[in-house]
Amino acid sequence: MATTGRKMDAIWGEFEKIAANKAKCRSCGYECAPLVDRLKKHYYKVHQLSGTTNEESSLQSTPGPSTAKQPRISDFAVKTTPEQKARFDKEVGRFFFANNVAFRAVESRHFTALVHSLHPGYQPPSRKQLGNEILNSVYEDQQASAKKQLAGKLVTMCIDGWTDNANEPIVCFSVQANSKVYLVETIDTGAESHTGEYLAELTQNAIASAEDKYECVIVAITTDNAENMVKMKKLVAENLDSVITVGCVAHQLNLLAKDLSPKELVSRISAISKAFKYSHVLRGLLASKDGATMAVIPSDVRWSSTVTMFKWYQRNWNHLREVANDNQENFRTGKNKEVRKYIVDLALYKQVEDAVNVLTPISLAIDLVQGNQVTLADAVHAWKKVLESYRSLEGEGREWLAAAETRYNKSVTAVFFVAHSLHPKYLGNNLTTSEWNEATNWVRENRASCMSEYLQFIGGTKDVIQQVYAISANCELGNFYKSQEILGNLEKELVELAVTLISIAPSSAGLERVFSSMGFVHSDLRNRLAPEKVGKLAFCLRVLNEKF
Repeated sequence: MATTGRKMDAIWGEFEKIAANKAKCRSCGYECAPLVDRLKKHYYKVHQLSGTTNEESSLQSTPGPSTAKQPRISDFAVKTTPEQKARFDKEVGRFFFANNVAFRAVESRHFTALVHSLHPGYQPPSRKQLGNEILNSVYEDQQASAKKQLAGKLVTMCIDGWTDNANEPIVCFSVQANSKVYLVETIDTGAESHTGEYLAELTQNAIASAEDKYECVIVAITTDNAENMVKMKKLVAENLDSVITVGCVAHQLNLLAKDLSPKELVSRISAISKAFKYSHVLRGLLASKDGATMAVIPSDVRWSSTVTMFKWYQRNWNHLREVANDNQENFRTGKNKEVRKYIVDLALYKQVEDAVNVLTPISLAIDLVQGNQVTLADAVHAWKKVLESYRSLEGEGREWLAAAETRYNKSVTAVFFVAHSLHPKYLGNNLTTSEWNEATNWVRENRASCMSEYLQFIGGTKDVIQQVYAISANCELGNFYKSQEILGNLEKELVELAVTLISIAPSSAGLERVFSSMGFVHSDLRNRLAPEKVGKLAFCLRVLNEKF
């Protein structure tokens, strides 16, 4: 008859049950509770298995008592320590700030799902935490990074005004060194009038703050040439005689371009460009032409954009004429009627051609002086090229030359000529006698201690410097000057003056690029951001995307 119930474990072959709650080992007489685990534990511990019998073999194959820990719920969870949480939060912040992602995205269920798929135990921060504690933490880290780059350096401070999307008046200060620009102050001026006195007070405070925060030395300030800025620079120079004041060269070149741009011509080409940019019909017709490009609209905040528009018109002129002639029904009424008239006017094309010839030298000069590594000497060279291009022209060229010389005299001051004379690439070549005199007078009045060395330099030492520089032109300028001091070709004080002058930015274009970053941050969708927060985000955006 078949047995029923649970099959007995093979270990019972070695034990005898002597009572309901007791079993006895057949080998040694040990008594214990009749539990299989207890029996096995005793047998495996006391008796060595070396059996040859089937029973022993069967017993050997029986698993011994389990020694594994019972699993816990925590064994199946991914833990996040407080230290990891802080590090992850900061990395999330860096990603958001470097890519200008709106804070609200951090609470998106899709972002949360992404994070949990990477590290299930991490809970992302809230938008409030991201925009406050985490932003402040990342900002402080990037400030420390900027300090490493600026500590001990000679830098230029640039000042300019900006209006945000909420029409709030903002004054911004940046410092520039090693071809990099850092936004250091963003001040909401509220109802204050931007007088020269008020701006001078802000500037002096900003200089003191930046030098303390970054441990740098501000040797110059560069601004545009508005009246209040000119007065501010004068007041600052009176109070801080070690700071050199410079007007933005790119700004003056842009004003010259406006002086020489025929207003009626600009108006007519702008009308054509706007028609083909804002009318979806005309834009589509132009786009269908092989090789045609999108219309360009000039802007006051984009220097040289008028020349860019003229060149767009020239490149697309044949396509514009084809559209105007083949689709006359789209040009019969309103402004389009005038636009077609301008397009088919051959004389207008010739006027644009002449204007491009006049404005291209200015455009090239603006492109040059807007760079972050441009020196005062380079700015003089750029201006000289513009003047030379007009001296070779007759007739109207004389008027253009007169206008250019007027702007040149406002833009390029004596300190530019000193920088040009000391730069090993130029060494004062093409400076006029009066410009050499201005340079000498500036050194006498502002750096009297190195006057004799300067006179000796322009009297002959510069020829030696020119020969040496010709075989080491790839050397960084600061290192080149110091090497000439070691070789005895330049005196220490003259080297210090030269190194100071090459560290001065002749243009505030770097700050204009910061404004572009601020506009990117303070968009129409994020127009409730406070100016201070916009400044922090713009700073992080630029520094986190720099390549050091």
